[in-house]
Amino acid sequence: MEGKQALLSEENLQKIHEMSETIATQLVDDTPPDPMQPKDFVKNKLQIDTENQIKRFFEQLAFGAQELMRSILHLKETEPELYTEQLEAQMEQLGEGLVAVADNPDETRSPRQLCAISDETMHVFNRAAEELYVHQEYDKSAAVYSFLAFIEPNETGYWIGCGNSDYFVKNYDRALESYESAIELAPKVPDFYFYCAHCYKELGQVSKSLELIDQALQIIDQDLALKERREQAEQLKQYFSENKGGPV
Repeated sequence: MEGKQALLSEENLQKIHEMSETIATQLVDDTPPDPMQPKDFVKNKLQIDTENQIKRFFEQLAFGAQELMRSILHLKETEPELYTEQLEAQMEQLGEGLVAVADNPDETRSPRQLCAISDETMHVFNRAAEELYVHQEYDKSAAVYSFLAFIEPNETGYWIGCGNSDYFVKNYDRALESYESAIELAPKVPDFYFYCAHCYKELGQVSKSLELIDQALQIIDQDLALKERREQAEQLKQYFSENKGGPV
């Protein structure tokens, strides 16, 4: 997947710089002037913050692509039937797709759509992420699942894999972001609300945990097929209520 280097090429870093400058200028122009903070000072700070955020995003993507490749090469030794000519060709296509996305921030199609990545290839990618997760290499599995969510953002399983990985390394804020993305895609799945509730509990915001359990209960009560989940939700609600230590 040679395209991953292009994510952090000098050319792309310059594009990130220019993009950040444009975003900062627009934000400052849309904000009422503040005599205590000169416009140029605010703009420079916004530009630096935005540029750093975009760089971190691309660095995480590059790390995820790298770990995906390493895990696939390991699978090639243990499960050689997974490594096909089609897989190899599509990994190269995906690298080209990443470059296309980096070159065109306004592109609305996902890298998978751009490169016509098959279900079979995505299955191998997911298998590689699972391999890292099962072996409790959570930092790496979080990066790989995050990469997979980038190339196929409408798959809830990638967001949940990323959230679970971050949860186990106690990165609760990032885990929340992933779980919330899953809820946006599938708002009628109670488990996703449970996962968010556990994160808020770890962050000391038990009142938020209880709110999420109540939301899950509403979903459960509206769908007879979910009625067996009510007991689990009630148990969680009781657990959170009895363990309110810390700020709420």
